[in-house]
Order: sequence, then structure tokens, then C-alpha cells
Amino acid sequence: MLGAPGINGKRVTVLSKDGLTDFMRSIIFSKETKEPFYILDLSAVTTLMHRWTRALPTVQPHYAVKCNLNLNFLGAMAALGSNFDCASQAEIESILSQGVSPDRIIFANPCKAESHIKYAESVGVN
Repeated sequence: MLGAPGINGKRVTVLSKDGLTDFMRSIIFSKETKEPFYILDLSAVTTLMHRWTRALPTVQPHYAVKCNLNLNFLGAMAALGSNFDCASQAEIESILSQGVSPDRIIFANPCKAESHIKYAESVGVN
């Protein structure tokens, strides 16, 4: 999972079960930065995907990219085997940048620009 596109090369911190709050406080009260930050709990993502595949082994999930465009998250979802529901050329490009095969992407926006349709066809997205 840590080698997945979008995650590879990022700062990853392993926390104890109850260590998330302390970790967030250490960032918030750090004098180094006051920038917004994002915490992705890979164990939660992994657990939920494993629950899905155990409970619904014949149903392939298609994550709606518009819900969270974060490449770290999308890379994790790709590594876990998720397919993707894209609504625009930019979303398709984001997923392809994660090394996802076009056959794992559906272009499901009901209102598609002609240029986006042509792009999707040119890269092999259904």
C-alpha cells in the first residue's frame, strides 16, 4: 500500500491505536507550520475495502472521484482494487496518473462535454 502512486514518497507516520489525537495536536501546535494539513487513515480505508470485498465479492466498487480528488486517497483506493466513476476529463486524467488501467474507469457524467467524450474514447475509457 505504501508504494501506491499518490502515496509513494509521502510522509507516512504509523500511529498507535489511540495516537491520532496526539499526532494532530503535535502538528497544530508546531511552530514550523500553520498551513492546513490532511490526514489519511490508510488502515480505515483498507479495512472498509476489505469489508466490502468480503461482504460483496461479486460486486466491484466504482469510487466516485468527485467525492474526494486527493491523489493520496485515490492512489490508496487504486492499490486496493477499486474501480473509478469519473465525471470529467480532469478526473479521468487524475485516475490515469495513478497508473489505473482505463478499463477500470467509467465516464458516468450524464452531461458530458464533447471534448471530454473524445478524450475518454482516445484513452480507452468506457
